[in-house]
Amino acid sequence: MKTRPRVWLVVPLLVALAGVVWMQAAVSHYRRTTGRAFYGLAGYHYSSPEWGFEYYPGGERIHRWTTIIPPYTTLIVLGISLVLALAVERKESWRVLAGIVLVHLVTAAAFALVAGWYDINVTGVFI
Repeated sequence: MKTRPRVWLVVPLLVALAGVVWMQAAVSHYRRTTGRAFYGLAGYHYSSPEWGFEYYPGGERIHRWTTIIPPYTTLIVLGISLVLALAVERKESWRVLAGIVLVHLVTAAAFALVAGWYDINVTGVFI
């Protein structure tokens, strides 16, 4: 494997790391400005008289900027990285291309799990 294809194995990890740092920075900012805890930062769930969810004041914006915009942006950038990697490395062997795809997919799946964990905590969902 040449050096250039190996770069495409690191790029998705750096993109996912940047996405996690972005979510953590947003959570830290809103925790500091609101004085609320991480769990239930944007709102709370209730079960009486019916099941539901209620945002705190400013909670919709907090939810959007902590667990909606960063994950979607990061996953889009991962997709662009995959397409770009496949376009640049199209003349490589199928094993190199499969490795690039596999690393991108595994990274995207792991990042989606982390983003889900952030969303569960920010919205105060009890599982």
